[in-house]
Amino acid sequence: MPAPSANHVADHNITTNETWDFSIRMYGDIVVKSGATLTIRCKVLMPPKGEIRVEPNGRLIVDGGTITSTEDGPGNWWRGIEVE
Repeated sequence: MPAPSANHVADHNITTNETWDFSIRMYGDIVVKSGATLTIRCKVLMPPKGEIRVEPNGRLIVDGGTITSTEDGPGNWWRGIEVE
């Protein structure tokens, strides 16, 4: 995995069940840990080259929410969702 950009901060670890129903701008990756569920019902802005990682037995549910990049342009896209 490539090193995070200078704009990245530490990963945001989801360790218990969470529902996001408020818009949020992330500055690092999101990691859904084993046994936890993240439900997204809002707009989540991901940093350039950011990603969402779902560990084995973790769950990501996008229920009417939107996950997108913070900035336009091919060098600024977020990397997507990685399911382990």
